[in-house]
Amino acid sequence: MLRIRARTLASGSSLLLLAPLATLDAQQGRPPQPDSIAPRAAAVQPLANARSLGRAPSPYLSSDGRFVVLIAPAPTASALDTLKARSLGADCAARSAAAELPAEDVPDPVSRSGRYLVVVVSGAQKGTDECEIAWNLSPFSIWHAAWMPPADGATARKPLSARLTIDGAPVEPAFAYARPPYLRTANGWRRDGSQLRYYYDMSVLRPRSDGRAHEISLQIWDREPAPAIVDVDPVAAGMLTLQYAGWTLASSPSTEPAPRLSLSTSRPVTVDVARIADTARTDLITGGIRAAMWASSAPNASSNSITFARLVAAEALLATREQELGKAMVATIQHDRPCLVPPAGSSPTVVQLAAGARASARCAPVTPGHAALLSIVPGLGNLAVNDRATAAVGATAVVVTLASALMFDSQARSKYAEYTRSKDRLESQVIYNRASDLRGQRNVTFGIAAGFWIVDAISAAYGAHVHGERIARDAF
Repeated sequence: MLRIRARTLASGSSLLLLAPLATLDAQQGRPPQPDSIAPRAAAVQPLANARSLGRAPSPYLSSDGRFVVLIAPAPTASALDTLKARSLGADCAARSAAAELPAEDVPDPVSRSGRYLVVVVSGAQKGTDECEIAWNLSPFSIWHAAWMPPADGATARKPLSARLTIDGAPVEPAFAYARPPYLRTANGWRRDGSQLRYYYDMSVLRPRSDGRAHEISLQIWDREPAPAIVDVDPVAAGMLTLQYAGWTLASSPSTEPAPRLSLSTSRPVTVDVARIADTARTDLITGGIRAAMWASSAPNASSNSITFARLVAAEALLATREQELGKAMVATIQHDRPCLVPPAGSSPTVVQLAAGARASARCAPVTPGHAALLSIVPGLGNLAVNDRATAAVGATAVVVTLASALMFDSQARSKYAEYTRSKDRLESQVIYNRASDLRGQRNVTFGIAAGFWIVDAISAAYGAHVHGERIARDAF
């Protein structure tokens, strides 16, 4: 009893010691708090094709209920700075109070340069009605840090620092600063709380060469020991990458004469994309910029239209000095459409890249009957239609159950041989019963293996049908 109690006390003491250490480790991993004064923006050259950017897409906005995160690539950040005021609806009581920003609020001189990815972190404000909630969650209000405070006097959390990670690696900002946001009161706007603003080189959004979307995450610290984590979903990460492509094209020096490319597709596309294709016939760079910006703000458009726009943007990059970036853009398209057949008029580079991807993706059509016949070898039918995951599962299931059945058969044979050699009547009966049980397990397991085999063949036949549809879908 004394030993057990002593061990319990020792364990309790260890927990008491480890808890402060864990808190200390979490706080030590926190990056330093940004400066409270914004640095002056260095003089930069204006974008060569800024007008072609058109209307900037909305920024990425997310909240976990404690903090609000706004991510704005350079074009979007510059556009947010140009907004002077935002009115609420006519039926909102706070309409007159929110019609204008605080008088001393000025556009951010840094983001107006259009050279940085801007990440804004604020504490989540809780509105008292739908109008105030709409105001507080507006990108305009978050960008200018001007909110309607809750009537109950609740205060938002104050972020101390944040860290951006891309593909698991931390990204160092070019610079960062903290600013106190505004809260609307009966006597006007007043400063309260804290908002963090981080500025990163736009190249952090450069697409991956393997075509996969970036894994973007933000860690946010306040007084709590562990950080809050806000993850950017893959679709939004891909759209941020498209903005980088458009921004890169807008930053490229103008070339005379402008490169041209006539693309046509049998797939239906939206009117906007058709106009972009018309622009590319006379000015590929301008068409590429518009295509990238349109695709980065059209999540609900048809996949054919988005893919075609992305191809126009990739072609524009390939026509400039951004050859590797253009190839990476093509890789992002091939990740979604491995059997891509480029539209008529595509450049030789895109045609060659697409042909190489199709060769490795097994893009030859397979009939359902042929796929089922190939499944005589478990998994081979699904492998023929480029469904590696299902092929692995099917082959494993059949092989494991078949091996188990053979093991039971071997054990049953061994027990039966032992039964024939036994001279003891009672012992012989026990051995015979065991041999019978093993035979029954063998038969059941053989049946399960046969069932898995049949399911594998059926899934291969269905996969061949889906594979054929995918091949047809990926042909432009």
